[in-house]
Amino acid sequence: MSKILLVDNSKDLRETLSTLLTMKGYKVEIAHEQDDILKRIQEALPDLVLLHVGLEDVDGRQICQAISRQFGQNIPVILTSGDYKLLTYYQEYGAIDFLEKPYEFSLLLNKLDKAFSKQ
Repeated sequence: MSKILLVDNSKDLRETLSTLLTMKGYKVEIAHEQDDILKRIQEALPDLVLLHVGLEDVDGRQICQAISRQFGQNIPVILTSGDYKLLTYYQEYGAIDFLEKPYEFSLLLNKLDKAFSKQ
């Protein structure tokens, strides 16, 4: 069972995605944006981080870079944002993929399948 750390500023989205991903067989950990996300990664040891860029307290791109520096490709990150412009340069931050919000759940599942097939 693959473990996903979900980091998003929307409580409703966190709860909905957690429920849906759990129903699909994933183990989901949730990090709140005020959490020390890097510490949560060390504790939870997720197989993947689904990280929203527009967090209130910190820029998700900076967190993505820190994850990449600290964990390399051992913990892949998929960035999410309502800003489609990130599609062209998400890899510069160390992310393996990008989802533009709002997105279909099936698209998320496809990207997760792709990410986990590479591990």
